Amino acid sequence: MKTLIFIAIAVVMSVSVFGQQTTKPVSEKSLFWFSDDPAVEVVLIDRGAPFNLIVISKKDVKVTYRTEINSTEPVVEDLVPIRSYGARKYFFVRHSFSRRTIWMALDFSAGGKPLPGLTRTFYNGLLELVPNEQFTKTVPQ
Repeated sequence: MKTLIFIAIAVVMSVSVFGQQTTKPVSEKSLFWFSDDPAVEVVLIDRGAPFNLIVISKKDVKVTYRTEINSTEPVVEDLVPIRSYGARKYFFVRHSFSRRTIWMALDFSAGGKPLPGLTRTFYNGLLELVPNEQFTKTVPQ
C-alpha cells in the first residue's frame, strides 16, 4: 500500500513539473508592417524554411516573391495562399538564405496597382532590410 501511494505521489509530482516546463518558442523572429491606404497588415514569421506569411486586408492583395540564384538567375513567383479566412490569407515563402540566394523581396499589389510602401527586401536573413532597389535596380511593377 505504501508503495502504491509513493508511486501515485511520484506521478503527480512529475506531471506537475512537466506542466511547468517552458517549451521553445515556435518562432524566433517575426516581422510586422502595414499600410493605411489601402489598409493592409503583413506578418512574416521565421519558422525556418518555409517562412509563414500572413496578409490581412479586405482587398485582394497579390504577393510576389523575388530573388536571384547566384546573382544571375532571376526568380519571380506569385504566391498562392495555402488558406484564407475572411480578410486573412496565409502563404508559405519557400526561401532559404544561402550563398546562392542571399536576398529575397516580397512585392505587394492590389487591383493591379503596386503597393510599394509594403514591399520589403531582406538580405541574409529577416532582420536585415535593404533598400528595395539595391538588388532589383528598378521599382517593382
